[in-house]
Amino acid sequence: MNFTNKATPQQGNTLLFIHFFELHHSPAERCICRITLRFTLAARCFEVFTSQEIGMSLKEVARRAGVGLATVDRVLNERGGVAPETVHRVLQAAREVGLKRILPEEHRHPWQIELLLSSNDSFFFKQLAQDFTEVASHLGYRRLTLRRTFVPEAQPERLAKLIRQGGETRDGLIVFAHEHPAIYEALDHCQVRGVPVISLVTDLPGAARLCHVGINQLQAGRTAAQLMGKMLHQPGEVLMVSGHRDYSAHRQRIEGFRDLITSRFPPSSVT
Repeated sequence: MNFTNKATPQQGNTLLFIHFFELHHSPAERCICRITLRFTLAARCFEVFTSQEIGMSLKEVARRAGVGLATVDRVLNERGGVAPETVHRVLQAAREVGLKRILPEEHRHPWQIELLLSSNDSFFFKQLAQDFTEVASHLGYRRLTLRRTFVPEAQPERLAKLIRQGGETRDGLIVFAHEHPAIYEALDHCQVRGVPVISLVTDLPGAARLCHVGINQLQAGRTAAQLMGKMLHQPGEVLMVSGHRDYSAHRQRIEGFRDLITSRFPPSSVT
């Protein structure tokens, strides 16, 4: 890079400030001022030179790859929308130029995630499916593909078949399922193939899953019982309505509700 004796606007402003400062302060203060301002000026010059160097490097990458700067930006920042052969040329040019940054992986395929939810036509599952879609959209720069499948809760064999198929074709599964032998066998199949499975909302005790995502169902039942107990003005019988008991989440909420309301608000009973 060439240097000249001509001062930049920033240098000129700094020199004028130093001259004005020297007219009104002691020699020691003037010395400190000169040192501080010259360090500041050097830092600014370094920033300018570094920025120019990076810009020149990106232009060289674009020239060697035969593409525009916008394409180079999309490839280096994994924004998508670039053909694989173009990605290869840009990354190859970046290596040749010696671009000082971590380059993306060239041959990484999109993550294929299967989401298996209940076809229950409730607000909860509709909102859950919508939230997953929005998250997948935000993660688009990571090239993630989310596939949603809705299965009737009364068809565990069908759900097990879809889990097993997902273990053959997907990189990971997120599953809402209840405890059924066929489902446990399908999860074992996924584990053997090294495909991670996350249980959602209701856990599958002892299942071959990576982890579970959901609330503390036992505590949720206890919270409901606490609120109900405070509204009871006299002892009586409480009718509890729940979903299918073959879901661990429902059983845990029932257990939490029954335990707290009978222990803290006796002689209330639960039906």
